[in-house]
Parts: sequence; C-alpha cells; structure tokens
Amino acid sequence: MDQQVLEQEVMSHFDVSREFLRQSQEYDPDRGVYVMNYLGGAASSKVVGATWNGDRLSISFEYYSPADDTTVIRSGSLQMYISGEEYQYLSCTSVLVVELP
Repeated sequence: MDQQVLEQEVMSHFDVSREFLRQSQEYDPDRGVYVMNYLGGAASSKVVGATWNGDRLSISFEYYSPADDTTVIRSGSLQMYISGEEYQYLSCTSVLVVELP
C-alpha cells in the first residue's frame, strides 16, 4: 500500500506521527510502500466480545490457524474512544496463544 495513503488514513484515527509509522517492519522505504502481512498467516479472525465503559469501547478478537480455522493462534483487544459520530483508536494489543510450526 502506498505510504502516503496509509499514513494519512492511520493518522486521521490514531495519534501517531509519520516517523513512528515508518519504524514498522512492514514499511519498505526503498519502494515507499507498506507490505501488509498483519494476520501473520492466520486463516481468519473474529470478534469474540465487546464491552462499553462510558465513552470507551473494548473489542476482544481472535486469530485462527490456517491449518484448521478453529485453533486460536492469537487473541487480543482493541480499545476505542467514541464520541457521537467520531472515534479514535487508543490501543490494539495481542498475544500469541499457539506457536505455528
């Protein structure tokens, strides 16, 4: 994905700088693109829960193994601030559950 397109879109929702984004291992400075390998070999992902705490939404998710599409290989949580029609991503964390061969 073109660096300008991705950076503009991400920076409109996340409080991050262009310099911070370009530290990503997905960034290819020679070609000026981001190579999106974000599912890490997962076959699919699914939201497994969501909770509200005032103006904050917490979404729980899981990534599944491509071998059987049922074994959870990562689980995580996405935190968002929501105000009317506006939203801002606060954090996204995930942990490895099962190591793929």
